[in-house]
Amino acid sequence: SSMLDGQAPMHARFSAILVFPFLFACAAAQLAQEKASDFSTNGFLDDNTFQVTAVAKPDPAAKGLVAQRESAAVKARGGLQESAVKALVECRVAIFAAEHKAGPDLASLSAEAKAYLTGEFRKYLPYGAIVEEYYEKDNSASIVYRIIKSGLKSEIEGYSIRFTDKKEGEKK
Repeated sequence: SSMLDGQAPMHARFSAILVFPFLFACAAAQLAQEKASDFSTNGFLDDNTFQVTAVAKPDPAAKGLVAQRESAAVKARGGLQESAVKALVECRVAIFAAEHKAGPDLASLSAEAKAYLTGEFRKYLPYGAIVEEYYEKDNSASIVYRIIKSGLKSEIEGYSIRFTDKKEGEKK
């Protein structure tokens, strides 16, 4: 092949296209077989993989199977990444509550702490991808999104958060 036209040879272009899916497939292959096909769990599947599932019903105005499924898929994908970030924050809060023997009422967790974690956890979105998409009999869509990063769980657990002291400033 000729390099005169300024383009890479055809085989070089194909190999570049195939590298990214191969890397993702290798990361997914490290997930235990029974977990790799688990599309219902929301949360950590292992120390490196966090999963969120979004489900949406079709638009009532959509007519026909294809239109209904497409409208449901668009809705499910719409907030998928923000749902993943929110789920990571909720996971970190739950771990914090367990570590500190806090009750189920986490309302005193400061809004600033949640906002901070939300901002920080968005940096994990480039490690995410849709791994499964399927439809129910009513044409609602289920989209499975996984964030795969080595050491993800320990990184998430490493973020510190604190409760706001409601009695702050009061004299005892």
